[in-house]
Amino acid sequence: MGSAGTLYHNKDFITSDEPFFICYADNLTNTNLSKMLEFHSQKQALLTMRLFHAQNPSACGIVELDNNDKIINFEEKPLYPKSNLANGGIYITNNKIFNFFNENHKDLGKDILPFLPDTYGYYTDEYLLDIGTMENYVKAGKDVENGLFN
Repeated sequence: MGSAGTLYHNKDFITSDEPFFICYADNLTNTNLSKMLEFHSQKQALLTMRLFHAQNPSACGIVELDNNDKIINFEEKPLYPKSNLANGGIYITNNKIFNFFNENHKDLGKDILPFLPDTYGYYTDEYLLDIGTMENYVKAGKDVENGLFN
């Protein structure tokens, strides 16, 4: 079903208009979710996306922000990235997001995120690492041992 399909087919679990988190399971992070939620509430965003500076931006979803942290462009794994601000796989949204879904959507990064209005980027330098590769999984273990993740 992909990331978008999974959300769409489980939307009945969201029973109120309250904000909820979407978190990719292959991340290791110490992101302060309370601060992120506060940012989201201040912006009155449809969706807030956790951002980080990517070392290899062409392997990530890349955003461009305006001066108010509003996402003005999102491109999944661009050949020629316009920035290195990357999607960190942690979002805050509400049930209104499902107005932009249909049963054929598979991928959040390709089918949904580029088309959402009122989307904001939340950048923090708190630890975030995609541990979906063996290389990063090993790195995460070393970072924990060395006190870089706490």
